[in-house]
Amino acid sequence: MNHLPFIVAAYGLGIGAPGAMLIWCIVQMRRAERRTEGEERQ
Repeated sequence: MNHLPFIVAAYGLGIGAPGAMLIWCIVQMRRAERRTEGEERQ
């Protein structure tokens, strides 16, 4: 049985999942900043 596909999948999840979470957090942070800036102007 070849272990390479499992190793590649583990690295893909290990790098891809935190990367996706980082991008999601940045998007949410910018959205929250825009929302608070809009409230300060009013």
